[in-house]
Amino acid sequence: MRGLNKLGWAVLALCALLWAAPAAWAQDTSGTAQDEAPVLTADDEKALGLTEDQKTQLKDIRKNTREQVQAVRQDESLTPEQKRAKIREIERAQNERIRGVLTPEQQRHWARRRHDRREDVRDRREDRRDRREDVRDRRHDGGARDRREDVRDRREDRRDRRVPPRPKRPNR
Repeated sequence: MRGLNKLGWAVLALCALLWAAPAAWAQDTSGTAQDEAPVLTADDEKALGLTEDQKTQLKDIRKNTREQVQAVRQDESLTPEQKRAKIREIERAQNERIRGVLTPEQQRHWARRRHDRREDVRDRREDRRDRREDVRDRRHDGGARDRREDVRDRREDRRDRRVPPRPKRPNR
C-alpha cells in the first residue's frame, strides 16, 4: 500500500510539473541577468551624483549594448570564442561611451569603484580556490590515512585469526 502511495505522489508531482511547464516556457528568457543589470548600480548613481540627463543617456547606452550583445549571441555563424571576443569589444565600447557621459571627477570615482569590485571578485575567487584545495587535501590525506589504517587492521585481524601450528608429535 505504501509503494502505491509513493507512486501516486510521484505521478501527481509529474502532472503538476507538466501542467506548469508551458507557463514557464512561455516566459521571455531572452535576456540574462547580466543583460538586465544596470550600467551603474543605485549606489554608484548616488555616489557619482548623476544628473537625470546622465541617467537617461546611460540607460540608452545600456539598451544599445544589450541589443548588440543579443545579436552576437544569436549569430550562429560565430564560434563561442568569437562571440566572447565580440561581446568583450562591445562592452569596451560601452565603457568608453559611459566615460564620455561622465565628468572627469565622476570618471575617476567610477574607475575606483570598478577597480574595488574587481578586487572583491578576485578575492572571492581565490578564497573559493583555497577552500577547494583544503577540501581536496583533507580528502586525499584522510583517504590515504584511512587506507593505511585499514590495511594495518586487516593484517592484525589475520594474525589474530591464525591458528598456531600444532606442535609436532614426537616420533614413536
